[in-house]
Amino acid sequence: LRHMIQLRTKFPVLAIWAVGLASLLVGNPAAKEYRIPFERKVDTVGISSFDLTWINGDCRIVPTEGEQIVISAVKRLDALSSDEAQDLADHIQIPIEKQKGHLIVSTKYLRTLENLPSFWQKMLGKDNSATFGAVDWVIEVPAGLSLALTSARGTITLEQLRNDITVKTSASDISLSSIEGAVAIDNGSGRLKGDLIIGPISIRQMLGSIALDFAEGDIKITQVQV
Repeated sequence: LRHMIQLRTKFPVLAIWAVGLASLLVGNPAAKEYRIPFERKVDTVGISSFDLTWINGDCRIVPTEGEQIVISAVKRLDALSSDEAQDLADHIQIPIEKQKGHLIVSTKYLRTLENLPSFWQKMLGKDNSATFGAVDWVIEVPAGLSLALTSARGTITLEQLRNDITVKTSASDISLSSIEGAVAIDNGSGRLKGDLIIGPISIRQMLGSIALDFAEGDIKITQVQV
């Protein structure tokens, strides 16, 4: 079973302007990218759901044969020095909490507004302060847990999982491969590719493309009108 859907914006001028704006937001050319690792292993006793929330960065979720959730993250930052990078990384916290059967992982940015340059200075690269940064994830999860992912943007990859999956994101490219379980996707815009999915599939997406290969189960795809 193969499904192909192409969603296009009705406002090409606005889209072109957004691309131009994004190109300006790359950051200060004098800054250098630093990568600060973060790792945790968490027991899943009493846990039925894994909830991950982040703002910006890529996420890859794969299975583990053990009973622990393995969280490997990288704080990716633009800074002028290693000391400044470490200071920025310290302001990106990754709290891990257990609440009523849920393991909740998120990102918290602790920088105050007083420490931030003006929007236009940062956008045009006229300020030496570093940007907020992104967090990239590789998560290993046991089969059977429900997965709930919430993000603003980035690439999301889910591979060889036997889990129910819910994804809510503003603008992400999403790839699903060899999934056994219910899948629910709510994506503002991006490319969605699914291959060998067994289970009910619900997709709600405004812009971008959707391609499903070898999908079994009830399939519901909703195009949100703009």
